[in-house]
Amino acid sequence: MKIGRPQPATLTWGWRDIVASARWGFSDRKIALHARGVAISYLLTLTYLYLLPAGDSAAPFRDRFADTGFDLVGLLGATLAAALERGNGRGGPAAALYLAPLLIAVVWAVNAYYGIAVARMTCMQVRGDFFAEIRDGLACARRRLRGVLTVMLVLAAVPMVVAAAMVAAGSLTRIPAIGAIWLAVGPVMILPAFFLSLLVALVTLILAAGALSLPAIAGVSDDRAVETSYQLTVIVWGQGWRLVAYHAVTLAVAAVSGAVFAAVGARALFWTVGAVCAGAPRYTAIVSAAAHSLWGASRWAAWLTGWQLTPVSGLSALEQASAWVTGVGFFGVTVVFVAYVVSVVSVGSAMGYMNLLRRIWGVNVLVASEDETVTDTDAAPPATRPAPTTPPGDG
Repeated sequence: MKIGRPQPATLTWGWRDIVASARWGFSDRKIALHARGVAISYLLTLTYLYLLPAGDSAAPFRDRFADTGFDLVGLLGATLAAALERGNGRGGPAAALYLAPLLIAVVWAVNAYYGIAVARMTCMQVRGDFFAEIRDGLACARRRLRGVLTVMLVLAAVPMVVAAAMVAAGSLTRIPAIGAIWLAVGPVMILPAFFLSLLVALVTLILAAGALSLPAIAGVSDDRAVETSYQLTVIVWGQGWRLVAYHAVTLAVAAVSGAVFAAVGARALFWTVGAVCAGAPRYTAIVSAAAHSLWGASRWAAWLTGWQLTPVSGLSALEQASAWVTGVGFFGVTVVFVAYVVSVVSVGSAMGYMNLLRRIWGVNVLVASEDETVTDTDAAPPATRPAPTTPPGDG
């Protein structure tokens, strides 16, 4: 029996492809890729929040670490309000708060890098290559990340220009003559300002959907930033509502499938841990301390695990070390759960972009184009390139 290349996947070219992203995203390779980005993002955000406390002394750091540990949600709630109110010691925001856009950009770039790889693997699997390797996706991501970042800088410049225009307009009203005119015509401008704010909100929503689509565009199509920006502009201008709807459905599917996966996985994990702890009652306190340090005493963590997570004091040095090791294991489990959700979002974005390619340009992504094949071959490492052949008779 001859075993050849598998047949391409059957796509419906509609909403069912987006819903199917829950199945396409449940892949060990894709989850492993996004797990790296989730872990890096978590550690970067945790470090940033611990650099944000009010004042310059180390005492707030020690106090908040003793209260929240590695609980990112609890740390965010305990830190952000203080940083906004009295972060610099003079009643103003903390200086590190102004670095938040940089943190968001770095986190987005890290996850976009792995999102490109996952989108590429999804495109290859849809075409019939069900054994797409991680190195194939990462090779594509390395080639195409620069173009994605270039387009993203242009998208980020749009709200900055709008914000600068609003600040400039507000500064002009401080001039007495202009301020008097503004007070006279201000009440008349309320309704136009309302519709303008709605327009700005709509544009922001579409730009956010475009930012989510950039890794998928780079992973499925060509690597040139000019073509990527052109495709994104055409999609946003002609099919903006469909792009937003695709992402809304993708986020809903990711939330539902992620909640089911986390509930089943966490219950199974803690049922196993409970069975193991039955013969070692002291280990129950160690597990509770490790879980509380990572997730806090939130209701959702208690519902997912079936345990009441409470802080435990009086642990010996050996038990404290065991709690840290257990916490590292729980951290890995949490990363896997979140990585699956991000994987579904990446796959859903890729599926949505494939549908938009078919709808707008009539491109069938089930067949690789000749330009794309040449690009991938030329970009391959020298060891993996096919050896040149000499036709007979050419000497």
